Amino acid sequence: MEKLNYRELVKKVIQQHASEQSEADANKVQIVFDTERDRYLLLY
Repeated sequence: MEKLNYRELVKKVIQQHASEQSEADANKVQIVFDTERDRYLLLY
């Protein structure tokens, strides 16, 4: 069975969401990843 890497999965989902939002809106989107503490931030 393949081992899940939740950090990579979360980052991928956030990046996909950010790219969809930046295409739909004129607003700039920024992503902040703190991989040491597993904190993720999406800024509009």
